[in-house]
Amino acid sequence: MFNQTADEIYLLNTIDRWRNLIDNQEDYEDIHTANAQDYMSSLNPIFLSAFKNLESLNNFSFIQSRDGIMDLIHFFNLYREPHNTLTKILIRRSFSHIVPNSWLPNIIFYTDTVTTKIDRNIDTFVYVSAFRNSSINEENLQKIANDYNIKRLFICGEALPKKSDIFHSEVSTCERIFNLKSKYLSYKDIFSFSEKNSIVYEDQYSNIMFSKSFLSRILIINGILPINYEYQQVDVFKDSPHSGIKIADIEKREFDPLEIYQWLDENNREYKLSDYYEQLNNVNNTRRFYFDSAYQFSKSLLENKNIFYR
Repeated sequence: MFNQTADEIYLLNTIDRWRNLIDNQEDYEDIHTANAQDYMSSLNPIFLSAFKNLESLNNFSFIQSRDGIMDLIHFFNLYREPHNTLTKILIRRSFSHIVPNSWLPNIIFYTDTVTTKIDRNIDTFVYVSAFRNSSINEENLQKIANDYNIKRLFICGEALPKKSDIFHSEVSTCERIFNLKSKYLSYKDIFSFSEKNSIVYEDQYSNIMFSKSFLSRILIINGILPINYEYQQVDVFKDSPHSGIKIADIEKREFDPLEIYQWLDENNREYKLSDYYEQLNNVNNTRRFYFDSAYQFSKSLLENKNIFYR
């Protein structure tokens, strides 16, 4: 079903031919942190928000969107119809409620899967920080702390944002819940990290910024099992030795999510969402964009609390 062509593989290695990142690649990755670094897999993982234009998608027969819900909202707000897009786009099923009906023929929804069972001997926990998050799901962390005898705690990410208050808040929350002092796992460290009996965890709210993390990807390839993924061994399209995706259906819709974007048209000035996206194109403002109301709007949609716009 997902067979990369030689042309697609070539394009993935010659980014500038088809992709136009915000100003330059370094700036884009500074916005999203090291989680946004490019990686290769058989599923053609790419940020939709990085494409030059809608026509550029047709360079690929299929792609896997790495975007978080914030960038997907921007994408579907810009392109409410697929027009002549032929590309099939893999998007997490948990994001299905923001995909307009007009796009459904182009979309394949999936769930992330782990093909190796996580046993009860797990004693090492790696938390992947999105750094820009101002939220953290303490209930999920507490459940993991209750279910496993975690003895070692690592916080994974880059060195630069370590000074941010948000990052330190995440660290202190993890240390409090697990009652452990954490060790910092740097960007360089992840390539050699392969501790036995380890699990890697992305907080729910990291999905505001990204859906497929480079940092998690490297750790999974190293054999660290993702506790966020569903355990499945049947009908899985593998993209690493221990993980893959499973095609997922969605429930019958009661409304067209296009209403979200129509609501944005009516309320854009109040919520200043257009100002947020203009900030993304201004290198002087990128470091404060996450304080914008767009973050809270995206957070509400991530939690599926989207009744207010109807």
